[in-house]
Amino acid sequence: YSDFGNAFVYKLSSLYKLGDNLRLRSSLSSFFNDPAFTQIYTQKLQYRFVPGQGVQVGGLINNVSPQARLLGISRLKPELSENFTFGLAGNISAQMNFTLDYYNIDLRDRIVLGTEIFSTGDPNNSLDALLSQNNLIDLSFFSNALNTRTSGIDLVYAYKNINLGRGYLNLNLSGNYQFTNKRVGEVKNIDIVEQAGQSVVNASQEALFFTSRPKSKFILGSQYNLGKFVFNFNHTYFEKTTFK
Repeated sequence: YSDFGNAFVYKLSSLYKLGDNLRLRSSLSSFFNDPAFTQIYTQKLQYRFVPGQGVQVGGLINNVSPQARLLGISRLKPELSENFTFGLAGNISAQMNFTLDYYNIDLRDRIVLGTEIFSTGDPNNSLDALLSQNNLIDLSFFSNALNTRTSGIDLVYAYKNINLGRGYLNLNLSGNYQFTNKRVGEVKNIDIVEQAGQSVVNASQEALFFTSRPKSKFILGSQYNLGKFVFNFNHTYFEKTTFK
């Protein structure tokens, strides 16, 4: 790819039959997500008038700008993941079947739009000097800031063609329960931000990435077929979340 180079990905999958109605399955794979054009090239300045201080400028600098090079911001790399799944699939009867799968996803170099970086108030600080030279009071930028890990189980259960009155009923239950959703290691801050005692990922962003996502979600669905009419009822359950 002309914007970031190349990436190597693979997938190894297996299936083992435990009789006619039960199967074990597993896969090991990698994947990449290339930086989007908007993540590489978006640049935006915001002007605001502050009484007593005049017009102040803050904004988002793009990844290929001269300011990015001055700050020491690296060019965006693709996000890379290592994925592992292991599961069980079976037909309990002609009407009932299920799948139950465990998954683990290790994501490296996750692309994040960083929070605003402000001057420290110390004129001798390198960050303050750079902001002042470019007439900026704050800035933000995209970077490969995080490594993350997500793991959990996926369930799908179906019970079809249940005779009920003059029609028939289909039931299905699908859901996910998350064991892990967390940052692995420290945030990858550039040196000039680290030395200023700041970070491109703050507590609110950590919450958006991790604790604000429900640990579990389940959908119970039913469909009743009566002649030319079809009646559907679905109930979705989300576990509570926490946002800091």
